[in-house]
Amino acid sequence: MIILLISLLLLFFDISLTVISHGVQMYGLLLIWFGLLVFAGGWRLKKARWRMHTCLALAAATVLGIILLDIPIIRGAKTDTAPGADYVIILGAAVYGTQPSPSLRDRLDAALDYLQDNPETMVVTSGGQGPDEDISEAEAMKVYLMNHGIAEDRILTEDQSVNTKQNLSFSFSIIEEAEQRRAAAGGTPRALKDLSIGVVSSEYHLFRIRYLAGKLGKPVTGIAAPTSYAVIKYNYFIREIPAMVKAILLD
Repeated sequence: MIILLISLLLLFFDISLTVISHGVQMYGLLLIWFGLLVFAGGWRLKKARWRMHTCLALAAATVLGIILLDIPIIRGAKTDTAPGADYVIILGAAVYGTQPSPSLRDRLDAALDYLQDNPETMVVTSGGQGPDEDISEAEAMKVYLMNHGIAEDRILTEDQSVNTKQNLSFSFSIIEEAEQRRAAAGGTPRALKDLSIGVVSSEYHLFRIRYLAGKLGKPVTGIAAPTSYAVIKYNYFIREIPAMVKAILLD
């Protein structure tokens, strides 16, 4: 009975985590799994010790799997963009009405540091408008950058993308169009393959970004935006595992 009550309490708490703030859903899903293992392994323990051992093995395998699969994601969570990039692309995150969410502000502040140190670098703000957003993520980012001293003529906007692959693909098209305008105005023509492009995003996101950019035929470097809230950061490092599986199989 005690095991049953503990399991029910765990499941109630875990389900609650999956439906509240977007920053903790993976914790909720994992705890649901561990709650089920507690119930399955502890129910009528004396009659089925093999079941307890099986559940303990599954719990250990889950923890070990997360650690091993997260190693390349953690190793990729670093800045490798050299000074003087031709372009940087800032990948969108949630907008609350018209204001950047904490995750998006982290990305914008990391971009500002780079743009202020590299005044010749152009920037692409990339992100569409979600159903609960009053403006597109790209527009919210543009306003934020301008309010922090970045000239409007340095900013290009891509406001149609809804996922990381589209962020990159659509931004590459925006850059190609900008280079065509530059050539038409008498500048030296530059092909996309010859440009140095850095991508600004949360640190946990950079491994997948480099992978998808490579699949699109344009390798990029990353600018890591440290996530302000640790509870959100670790949630998203775990969430990147299924996101990478999707990127490999479907994108």
